[in-house]
Amino acid sequence: MAKVDFSYGATVYWDDEEYKVVGADGLTKVNIKHTKYGNVASISITELSTKPHNDSPTIDLNDHTENEWNTAKKRLEIIKPLVGIKRSEADIKKIADANHIGQATVYRWLSTFESNPTLSALIPQTKKRGPKEKRLHKDTNEIIDDFLENYYLKKQKHSFKRTYMKINQACLHKNTPVPSENTVRNRIKEIDPMYMLKRRENYKTALSQYGDFSGEFKNGNYPLDVYQIDHTPLDIILVDDLRRLPIGRPYLTLAIDVYSRMVAGFFLSFQGPGFFNVGQCLYQCFLPKERYLKKLHIEGEWPIYGTPRVIHVDNGAELVGTEVQRVCEEYGISIEKRPVARPQFGGHVERIFGTINKEIHNLPGATFSNVKERGSYDSEKQASLTIQELEKWLTQYIVNIYHKTYHNGIETTPLQRYQFGIEEDENNPQVGILPAMIEDDEHIRISLLPTFYRTVQRNGITLEDITYYEDTLRRFVNRKDTNDQKLKLKIKRDPMDISRIHVYDPNLNIYLEVPYRRMSAPAMNIWELQAIKRFLADQRKTNYDENDIFRAYHNLEEIEKNAKRATNSLRKQSPPSSAKKASAIQEDTPTKDSNNQPVRKRSFGKIEIFDVVEYKAEGKDS
Repeated sequence: MAKVDFSYGATVYWDDEEYKVVGADGLTKVNIKHTKYGNVASISITELSTKPHNDSPTIDLNDHTENEWNTAKKRLEIIKPLVGIKRSEADIKKIADANHIGQATVYRWLSTFESNPTLSALIPQTKKRGPKEKRLHKDTNEIIDDFLENYYLKKQKHSFKRTYMKINQACLHKNTPVPSENTVRNRIKEIDPMYMLKRRENYKTALSQYGDFSGEFKNGNYPLDVYQIDHTPLDIILVDDLRRLPIGRPYLTLAIDVYSRMVAGFFLSFQGPGFFNVGQCLYQCFLPKERYLKKLHIEGEWPIYGTPRVIHVDNGAELVGTEVQRVCEEYGISIEKRPVARPQFGGHVERIFGTINKEIHNLPGATFSNVKERGSYDSEKQASLTIQELEKWLTQYIVNIYHKTYHNGIETTPLQRYQFGIEEDENNPQVGILPAMIEDDEHIRISLLPTFYRTVQRNGITLEDITYYEDTLRRFVNRKDTNDQKLKLKIKRDPMDISRIHVYDPNLNIYLEVPYRRMSAPAMNIWELQAIKRFLADQRKTNYDENDIFRAYHNLEEIEKNAKRATNSLRKQSPPSSAKKASAIQEDTPTKDSNNQPVRKRSFGKIEIFDVVEYKAEGKDS
């Protein structure tokens, strides 16, 4: 998973031709010079790559074994003092001797990492000759892994001798080769020490010994130095897309660049705080935003992108799952957690939450900050925005209002501060070039999605009452795993689009995209699916299948369309807004009848009666 480097002299490819970067052109373009012909062009960073073609498979970072990942981390720790500096042969020899490895090995690791500065680049390339652990019998490997995970890494802290004895007995009982003591010792050495201490002691002890939290908040010294990430429920009730009925308050997960106060990314969801929200927020942080703004039809610039040096999150173990942890380690991002009961450590992101919620109080369905402030306002009755509509409103506010508004803390606007931080500054070696860009965002997108495990049936894979099918799945029907159990494949699904899933093929080590079994079925997000299930429950229908779900979706769509047609029909019969106001004032003016008594004219002269049609779910498909 490479990153495109935009520093002066870096090699990039545009339209399959090789160029050198000769300088930045604003915040989202670079000037590049053709290495053969010398012509110079100003090109958007999103059009550049590290190689002519990018046909690498979409591999989940979590598909690397714990042993492979820890080996890469150890290699990076060894070469880190030599990365990015002018080094001599004596420097190489010093590092090699201190770590009991050859100088050629150090040179090879440095060359690999500097050509692709990601952690996974240092994972041992053993697939061509077969990983070492494959030399052991498959059942022996599984027994070792099982006892290390479920026996040795327990708070009872069993000794190595007792653990090895258990492994020995289990191997003899299963009639599989017994590993040597050194094999098991080496497997234990490969376990991340912070993870081991967390399992055998507790998280607090592990963090105090291995965490990099210094006890004081780090101010950002340049763009992308430090991000603060946090969650908050927004003071507004939203409606679902189909029935336009209130479904609750959304959660906002937001990342702010401490140096510039720019919003680096955000994620809206009805799910409470969790690692998925953090992952999706980071995913938006990493990427250039041009395509996102174009999709929402929003004019403006949101130039911040790239991987930060440090992210600062709330102190909750559930906020940084394995998926987020590995992505951060892959790109050298340090994760720091806010100390318990120290809210001042997240002050910047807390302030923008207050600013956003204050603006949201002007929207229909606002709940305000408290009951006294809300008064008699009926938030549920007035609710009218969907989560997609609020997302567009929030993006518009961030890009064209918040980023361009003077901020007292930085004495300028966030956009101007960010631009200043990127510009040339001889006193600050961290600035003067655009941030490196993640080349294949699809790798990261899939890595950060929620994970499920399912077996493959003859009709495909069923997840939450919806079946997915692709011919390539046939070979997994009735397959067994190494324990002679039905094989469960690893699945990734995007809550924003459940019309497809990504199924990991353990033979090819890639993800296969598998669509709905019913190709004509409508695309939905997870919240629409939940709304449909509530609709079916309201109709006292419990024994439903995917046919009922998709039929209910179409029925609700038809109800929505008919409601819009009825509304538009009424509006067409009314005069334009200015004339309408004047007409309403004139018609509501009191007049006198024949007995000289004041009367009011009716404000609505024409009322058209519409037939009310009850929509019921049809029977199941035959």
